[in-house]
Amino acid sequence: MAFSWRRVRKGLKGEPDPEEYQQKKQALHDLQQQAAQGILDLYYFDESGFCLTPYLPYAWQEKGQTIRLEQRTKAESDLAVAAASILAREGFIDWLERRGKALGEKLGRGVSAEVKEAAKRVVEAGGPEALRKVAKLHFRTAHEVAPGHFPAPPPRRAWR
Repeated sequence: MAFSWRRVRKGLKGEPDPEEYQQKKQALHDLQQQAAQGILDLYYFDESGFCLTPYLPYAWQEKGQTIRLEQRTKAESDLAVAAASILAREGFIDWLERRGKALGEKLGRGVSAEVKEAAKRVVEAGGPEALRKVAKLHFRTAHEVAPGHFPAPPPRRAWR
């Protein structure tokens, strides 16, 4: 058996729906424009920790063979990805509870009236910058509880 040290190829499993691809491409472009204007901070990630750049960009591969990393939709159908997603969610919930205890505040998830009240109390106790440590600032809630410090998000627009 002969091996060579070559770049790992990456690609999609199957072909994306062209219309859906264009819609998502436009939505991403809009977010990038807002980030460039300073309206929001844009971070790229997904809860499974998968990224387009392989952790091992090069690998020993059998001559004539190519290792191909594939992306696919509905990855939670894979048991390992589903488990990673559950563990990531549990880690987030644990972090939220620990952070809330440290602040003496029950921090909730979502956009309920209770979450907004907790956000107001965090701002009252530690100033608007304290919200940075426990909330996503590009959401409407941050602007509602500290409008002088966090810009209003752009108006909602239908993308479907």
